[in-house]
Amino acid sequence: MLRKTRWILALVALSILASSVYAEEEELFKEFEIRVIRPRYFIKRHRFELGIQAAAIVNQTFYYTYLATAIVGFHFSEQFSLELLGAYGYSQAKEDQAILQDDFDIKTEYTPTQLFYGASFLWTPMYGKYQLRNGRLIYFDTFLSAGGGMIGILEKYDYCQANQERSSQVVSYPYFEFGIGQRFFISRDDSIRWDIKSPMYFSNTADSSCVAGSAGQSFFNQNINLQLGYSRFL
Repeated sequence: MLRKTRWILALVALSILASSVYAEEEELFKEFEIRVIRPRYFIKRHRFELGIQAAAIVNQTFYYTYLATAIVGFHFSEQFSLELLGAYGYSQAKEDQAILQDDFDIKTEYTPTQLFYGASFLWTPMYGKYQLRNGRLIYFDTFLSAGGGMIGILEKYDYCQANQERSSQVVSYPYFEFGIGQRFFISRDDSIRWDIKSPMYFSNTADSSCVAGSAGQSFFNQNINLQLGYSRFL
C-alpha cells in the first residue's frame, strides 16, 4: 500500500511539473508565429506542361552555340512525366578560332550543333519550399531526366583546301542524354525552369572529311547544355 501511494504521489508531481513547463514555454513563444506543413501547393498530376527555353552549349572550344527550345510534356503523377522537345539554333566562332586562322594559318574544324529533337523521361523525387526574409514562401521541385533522339551537326568544311571543299550540310546522329533540373513555381499554373543536360552521341569522321566517300571511324562526343526558361501548366 505504501509503495502504491509513493507511485501516485510521484505521478502527481510529474503532472504538476509538466504543466508548469508547458505554461512557461507558452509564455516564452507567444510572440512567434509557428507555421505547420501544409498540403502540396502545386499539383502536376494529369496536367500538360508547355515550355520554352534558351539553351547554350558551354563546353565547346572554338565557337558559341545558342538554341531556342520548345517542350511539351505530360505528368502521369507528381513524380513521373514524359516530354517531347525540339531545338534549333545558331553558332558563332570564338576569338580563339580567328587568332589561330589569321595569325598562324591554322583552320580548326567547325562542326557546331544545329538542332536536336527527342523525348525525355522525368523523375521528380524532391519537392520543397523555403521562406524569404519578407515571409514569402518559394515552392520548387527537383527532377532527373533521361532520354534521347536525333541531333543535327552542321558540317561547313571551311577548314578544307580550296580544291577539296564540300558543300555544307547538316548530318544527323542518334543521341542519348542525362540531366538534372528544377522548377520554381511563381503561381499555380506557371514556373521558372532550369536544366543542365549532357547529350552524348557517336559521329563518324568520314562525315567531316574533306574528301567525300572517304573511310571513317566512330568518334564519341559529349555536350553540356545549360537551359533556362518558362513553363505553363494546363
